[in-house]
Amino acid sequence: MAALGYEPVGFTHPGEALAACRAAPERFDVLVLDQLATLSATLDLAAALHKIAPDLPILLATASADEIEAEILMAVGISEVVRRPFMSIEIAAALSRCLKSDRLKAA
Repeated sequence: MAALGYEPVGFTHPGEALAACRAAPERFDVLVLDQLATLSATLDLAAALHKIAPDLPILLATASADEIEAEILMAVGISEVVRRPFMSIEIAAALSRCLKSDRLKAA
């Protein structure tokens, strides 16, 4: 992500990400989640982050999202899914779409 010109901030534990987002949601332009040990834990984290910062787009990086219905992704605030392993062009395009969409909402 840094190679694409973004300043990534990483967390190894979901609680750390939640605390950082609670403390300063304006610090972030987009949230990128890697799938956790279980899909339900990932969706729970996305929902919690979305509740804290409902205007922030959330990207989910996962090996396969085939088993997740679009309605569920939308309900927990996930705006984009990027398949892992991803290439720079794919993540760049997803980030661009999310950030463009976010700017349109603000206008």
